[in-house]
Amino acid sequence: VLFFFVASFELVHALDLKEQVPVVVNGDKVEFFTELEKIVAEGNVIIEYGTATLICDRITVFTKTKDAFAEGDVRLEDERGTIKGKNIFYNFDSKLGKIIEANIKAAPYFGTAPEVEKFPDKFILKDGDITTCNLDEPHYRIHAREIEIFPEEKIVAKRVTFLTGDVPIMYFPRYVQYI
Repeated sequence: VLFFFVASFELVHALDLKEQVPVVVNGDKVEFFTELEKIVAEGNVIIEYGTATLICDRITVFTKTKDAFAEGDVRLEDERGTIKGKNIFYNFDSKLGKIIEANIKAAPYFGTAPEVEKFPDKFILKDGDITTCNLDEPHYRIHAREIEIFPEEKIVAKRVTFLTGDVPIMYFPRYVQYI
């Protein structure tokens, strides 16, 4: 069975009867596949679940597991920060996710990485850069193999190189900065 909705139709679907927290899917085209227990949406997609809002061009949400795969100008916002990227794998229930080609803003930090893992209480940037400079081309940054951001608490980085522009200034095996 296929339900087909066009032009900014709002579909509210209770995913977990225990929690009664609806996932709101808005998009130019929203399809609900009952037997497959999935929703596919395209064009100006906005999904809200609890405190999380996911915006993208296209998404597939599996209603039973609450797993989602979003692609095309993806932005995930919650109380801990904002992540933008090319693609995201995300579970609305556990708040776990993986973002490809990511940019992150978790006040007061700005970061970029080829891959970011999102957890309920932290972000992990793999082989990424982080700075407090909000310029498109920051004049200073740290580059590390792994950067853990605990929003409003601290950052912990491993194998860190401090850079001014593209010039390395110093190296530390581990760096911790408390907010």
